[in-house]
Amino acid sequence: MKEIYLISDEFSTYPTDYGLFLLGDNSHYFIDRQYLPIANSLKSGLSASDLFGSDISIYESAVLFKKIEDLKASGIIVEHSGQRLEGVSQVRETFEGLCISESLQSSFIPVEFWREVVESSQLNGRLNVILTAKLDLSLIHLIEQSVKKPSIVIKITGKDIWVTRPFAHTERQNVETLISQISANTPFEGYLKSLGHDLYYASYKSNLDLLKENKARLVSLLNCIDLKEDTITTFCLVNTKEAKHNVNTFIRQGYDFNKESSHVELADCFVNYKHDCGTRVQSPQSTLDTLMPLISPITGVITHLEKEELSACSSIPVYKAAYNKPLYKNSFERPSNEAFIQGTMGKGETDIQSQVSAICETIERFSAIFKGYEIPIKSCQSKLNLYSYSYHDLAPYSEAQYRNFNTPEHPDSKRKQACRKYTDQETLWYKATSLIKKSPVYVPFTFCFSNTPFEDEKFGRWHSNGCAAGNTIEEATLQGLLELIERDAIAIWWYNKVARPAFSMDKLATTLLERCDQTLGKTLTIGY
Repeated sequence: MKEIYLISDEFSTYPTDYGLFLLGDNSHYFIDRQYLPIANSLKSGLSASDLFGSDISIYESAVLFKKIEDLKASGIIVEHSGQRLEGVSQVRETFEGLCISESLQSSFIPVEFWREVVESSQLNGRLNVILTAKLDLSLIHLIEQSVKKPSIVIKITGKDIWVTRPFAHTERQNVETLISQISANTPFEGYLKSLGHDLYYASYKSNLDLLKENKARLVSLLNCIDLKEDTITTFCLVNTKEAKHNVNTFIRQGYDFNKESSHVELADCFVNYKHDCGTRVQSPQSTLDTLMPLISPITGVITHLEKEELSACSSIPVYKAAYNKPLYKNSFERPSNEAFIQGTMGKGETDIQSQVSAICETIERFSAIFKGYEIPIKSCQSKLNLYSYSYHDLAPYSEAQYRNFNTPEHPDSKRKQACRKYTDQETLWYKATSLIKKSPVYVPFTFCFSNTPFEDEKFGRWHSNGCAAGNTIEEATLQGLLELIERDAIAIWWYNKVARPAFSMDKLATTLLERCDQTLGKTLTIGY
């Protein structure tokens, strides 16, 4: 029987015009048709003979074979004898106090094993237990049905087991908040939904040996669940590590975003920390303590925070972080494995400063992402009833630049900044605050928010110039203003090739020079 290349059964598959999307338990992957033209054929399987057809050259066949082997080495593709078995049987077997969500569609789910775990724990009889493959809105109905007992949700698929805190049948809003935070960290799924795909979950074969090895640990995990702590607890079956992920920690209750954005008022803000030559209302350590709960790949704003290895020419600590970002059917960015996550970096004199820098860089960009609760108005600029700034006011491209942007053969047409000239078409506008005029003004909606699903992005898109985060609105405003001044000054110097006199380092205080030596090293030349 001939060998066939197939997508690993850890993934559900979604063919599109761009290529093949693969969705796993805690992972995803995209095989671009530009990289592998036969990507969509992998859904049903490819034999080696399919790669060496008469209609393609030996060289092209060899390239395809190499790419297939690379995907095989990474675990995306597996080799099977015969065809993939299609179809799964649904489990509808239930026990007292234990119910199964619709996302569990596989006959391989060991329901009896989980019944034994629950009955061996202190939760038995006290809570309704819901087994699921995915924390989604379908769980709300199951939670609301359990009127007499609170419900705890356990995600049992994959290598990571998730356990929520108990939810009463009246806690619909809290459950929705949890699910929205999880959804924000699964933008790959959101993109597939925007393309019209109904998501299903691959028939994960539960690793029963691993489950049995960890049965006592799983019972202990359920016994230790804090019934009041707003967290999800995860347990890895492979390395037996536990982790807690905060829920609702960054939700501002009773905050009217749309009202506040059009009524910004700055007040006196006292500088309580300037030991690092910055202007802060509190120390970096205090800021770090406040922001650390926002780090989680499941429920957080920030997916992770880790230290970058120092290069030979650098002696300052550098940290990197990242956040998930959405993509839509109408997005101008082409889908790729990198399109759904954005990395950031931070540097500073100390590890704490560097961590805060990386985290705040992530927060400022995450905060710009379109969330859906922003309220725009649709109008031509000429019909707005307030002062407004057009796309061209905010990004004054020349006629030549617009021409190049819209000439497919020109390299500039491939740039992220490429856009059309706005000529008073009906578009979306957002009410913001002019700090100069001290009054509300209208600005283009797609300039205010990133990653929107609106076609108005063809006239202009959000960028990070002047985007800043701070401990207070005054601190953030100052940082954003200084960034604009800095970049404007460099642009004036660079584009005009303006000669500027050198700066003598002797004018700086000796104590500052000593700190530069301590931080950057004495081998680095500064000034003259």
